[in-house]
Amino acid sequence: MLVIFTSSSKVMVSKPRCVDWARVEEVLKALSSSPNLLANDRGCYVYGMGGQPKALYEGLQTQSGVLVLWFDSIAPKWLRLIAGGVPSHSGLIKITDLSKLEGIFLLVSESSMAGIYFFKNALLEGFLSLVRVNASLAVIDQHVQTDNRCLIYQLDSNNASSETGQFEFLFAGDQCRAEVDAISAILS
Repeated sequence: MLVIFTSSSKVMVSKPRCVDWARVEEVLKALSSSPNLLANDRGCYVYGMGGQPKALYEGLQTQSGVLVLWFDSIAPKWLRLIAGGVPSHSGLIKITDLSKLEGIFLLVSESSMAGIYFFKNALLEGFLSLVRVNASLAVIDQHVQTDNRCLIYQLDSNNASSETGQFEFLFAGDQCRAEVDAISAILS
């Protein structure tokens, strides 16, 4: 079995590591085929952290199986006027059909940074508030990590310090062991 996390008594976490697209696609397929991650009033959210055109999120609004909760430019307002159509949009998408997860995530993460978040729906309001104000990733992740069954997968697909251009990071709460084992089995 391929181990994707190191374990402690409280969390399972991987160190950020350089990955190729084949690995990213394997992880996405594993997450897409893990319906237990949505059990017990839980949701799946894709957070695009910027660098996408507004049209990407507008186009996703018409797709079934996804719900665009929010999107906006992360560029300062004065720069938006000067730069016009520069891809600078960040957005939050709820995935209601896990079969859509891989395709949506690949779109949102292209040449940018994005994350997949599984957590209890009760945390959504706070999560959305943090995303809207462009809070630091550390603050957003800490909010989600209050759910001991959360799972976070983040990908930086435009990282100059990576040999492949991509870095991934995985985090799972301590009560997510069964899901992590299932994902590890799929990846092995």
